[in-house]
Amino acid sequence: MRKIIIIAAFIIAVSSIAAAILLNTNENKVKAMIIESEQQLNVTVANWKAKLDEQRGIHLLYEKYSETRYEYWLFFNPNDNKNLYHKFKMNVVEDNGVVKIRINDVNANNDNEVKHRFAANFLISKEPSSIDVYYNGEQQSFEMTNIKTGDQQIHVKFDGKFLKPSKPVIVDGRKRFLPMKDTLEQMGWEFEMSSGKITITYHTPDSSLSHFLQLQEEPNLRMVDGILYVPMYYLGSITDTEVAWDEDAHTINISTEEIDDSDDDEWNVYEEDEPELSDKESMRVNYGKYDQPATLRALNELNQELEQEGYGAENVLGFYLMDGLSGYFNTPMDVVAFGTTGMDGIHYGFLTDFGMVTDLEVAPIVLVSPMDFDRPAVVVANNIREFIRIVMIDSSLLYMGYQNEQDYLKVISEYESTPEDLENGRIVRERLEERLHPPVIQDPYTYSEKVRADRKERIIVPTQDELGILNEHPKDAGRQHTTIVLDEDIGKRELETFLSNATYASKLALFRDYHLNLEQFVYHEAGIGKAIVNEMKSLGLKDEIARIKANHP
Repeated sequence: MRKIIIIAAFIIAVSSIAAAILLNTNENKVKAMIIESEQQLNVTVANWKAKLDEQRGIHLLYEKYSETRYEYWLFFNPNDNKNLYHKFKMNVVEDNGVVKIRINDVNANNDNEVKHRFAANFLISKEPSSIDVYYNGEQQSFEMTNIKTGDQQIHVKFDGKFLKPSKPVIVDGRKRFLPMKDTLEQMGWEFEMSSGKITITYHTPDSSLSHFLQLQEEPNLRMVDGILYVPMYYLGSITDTEVAWDEDAHTINISTEEIDDSDDDEWNVYEEDEPELSDKESMRVNYGKYDQPATLRALNELNQELEQEGYGAENVLGFYLMDGLSGYFNTPMDVVAFGTTGMDGIHYGFLTDFGMVTDLEVAPIVLVSPMDFDRPAVVVANNIREFIRIVMIDSSLLYMGYQNEQDYLKVISEYESTPEDLENGRIVRERLEERLHPPVIQDPYTYSEKVRADRKERIIVPTQDELGILNEHPKDAGRQHTTIVLDEDIGKRELETFLSNATYASKLALFRDYHLNLEQFVYHEAGIGKAIVNEMKSLGLKDEIARIKANHP
């Protein structure tokens, strides 16, 4: 755990290199040698080279043999495309526990000396407290890997300058923890901790700024072997600095300069003074590529007739018809809303399964409860016709979870209906039966539970909201579906790698999880939202994107 040392990428061309490099070591504790041939590399080192050939940067691979022998391999490829007529000079020294490696360009004397990358090997007799690498006088980021464990060392920069905490950064999953006291003090803050109370103070010529933290009330902080660690992004929030992760340099960058990431909000598309969508526009966005299904059109016509005759279908069905968008951000993006209960934003919609449904007449029906943030939508019916049969009996059958008819009758026996309500219900049900001929449901009391159970069995990729993904793409035949956990710490590189390898269904699962957490997550790395939306665009999900934008507050 103490040796979290950097995973590398090793770039080398190492043949015939001795004449090109002048090596100068001034300390007896440092033994260094230029790698003249790949035959000087053991299998492990050679494999690293083969995997990461041609990549740019400075890379160190190290192995600890004993407390008095540490071996390092250095690979350097500036890859600046300048093709200058030069060679390299390298100087390695040890100064009070710090190993300093200085690399400089020098003019070559002839063509044979010209080299644009090189490799070297050196031994030291004790573990260095830190390693600094300079190229032409400027300190450089580099990657360093423990040859046995593959643990990665992480660098820390503050306003462009390297910090040197006494303890390495701890990595736990996607989170990176810095030693709090060392890091803050090197950033210019004062740090005090006593009896679980933490005080950090920053002084300016004109004033002082202090923050007070209680250790027991700070779940973000972590105590390891008596050292207090702070997550990198939380450090930014308590010091009012910008913190960013540089995957290529394996570096945490802390900056007092504000980073403009306003363009990363893909859904901030409407100006404050822009008018709302008209009813016609709202219906167009809501339905997208679909036509209104025949059953719903017939229901709408019947509803208007009943209203003119003084009857109310909504009192029987338990919802009011609607044509436009729901207006709620957590209505699933592949749901076409068609009815609202008029309470707490609860509404019904057709689940298109990202356009897999060919006709809304056969689309599953979902009940959307916007206040249920973890699981806002549940499937309640196989299609609109079966849905109408159930709500003709009692809409509570969709969500109450009755065990059987007796259980249902026991509950409704507690409610009384007026003679007017009973007559209205009789007339509406007769007219619905006449006009729509909804199918008979043998067991309406457990119908919705069975519908949900059936869908669960057909899910091929699970999602956080439990709707899941059913879509099988022909190109994914025989491929393994995978998932990725979406949280605020996800990295753009990790996300892009997933998207480049994921099946169509796996991508849809990611999109569903992303939308579910759209109002909750603030991603630490810039570009997460854009990467996901761009992938949605590439898959032709324009209707889903349009619904998100229109429903986004």
